[in-house]
Amino acid sequence: MILEIENQELTIEMYKKTEDSYIKAVHLTMDFLNLPHLHARNIIKSFKDDQFLTQINAYMELYPNDLLHYYFSTNNNEKITYEHIDKHCRLQLREDLGSAVFYPRKCKLFIGYDYLMSVHSHIPLNPIFQSIQNLGLFVEDF
Repeated sequence: MILEIENQELTIEMYKKTEDSYIKAVHLTMDFLNLPHLHARNIIKSFKDDQFLTQINAYMELYPNDLLHYYFSTNNNEKITYEHIDKHCRLQLREDLGSAVFYPRKCKLFIGYDYLMSVHSHIPLNPIFQSIQNLGLFVEDF
């Protein structure tokens, strides 16, 4: 158990399912905008590497080796491949790292505190709103 919300146990599986929904929304956006990758700039890690391992020790099942490898090897001004966007987003959703995620002149992705995510793009994203809502996420057009 991670914690209890409104008398319901939040399991690791439920937690990962929520993260998966956000990652699927990012993939839907990338597919819709035909983006082969995203860029990450101004990457900031929440902790020094040794402190990070201490912080996540109780939740190691949420941090498989490939995710840890990504965390320790990520660099500023990194190109994030479609296949690795899940790792970057998971770490950003968990506030293990922060960064500006974008594709030049086409898209800016903001992932902030408390699972707030916004996408700014060069074209309206209305055609994928329903698909994102079907993932259980709230969509607000602004």
